[in-house]
Amino acid sequence: AGYDILVAKDGVEVLAAVETNGPLDLLVLDLEVPDADSPKILEKAQTRRPPLPVVIHTFLTEESERDMPDAAEIFIEKNGNIDHLKSAIAEILKRFYPERS
Repeated sequence: AGYDILVAKDGVEVLAAVETNGPLDLLVLDLEVPDADSPKILEKAQTRRPPLPVVIHTFLTEESERDMPDAAEIFIEKNGNIDHLKSAIAEILKRFYPERS
């Protein structure tokens, strides 16, 4: 879709990328990523200045829906429809960076 991406193999790499305050515009987070402390990652994303918008892309269960952190902006259920994820990414980028639209 024309985005530059950084891929992390585990939660440690995700957290390191978020904590560096590098040139990230968006975090797409799978709650099932190995070694992920999702609440800590989401907290770090929200305490960045400016806050880092988040799309949580995961398999949703009743428990995960109940425990969804307030810091997340958009939840997208994994269902094999990559177009749905692309639409959510485009939507949140427009919302957070309207000058780029």
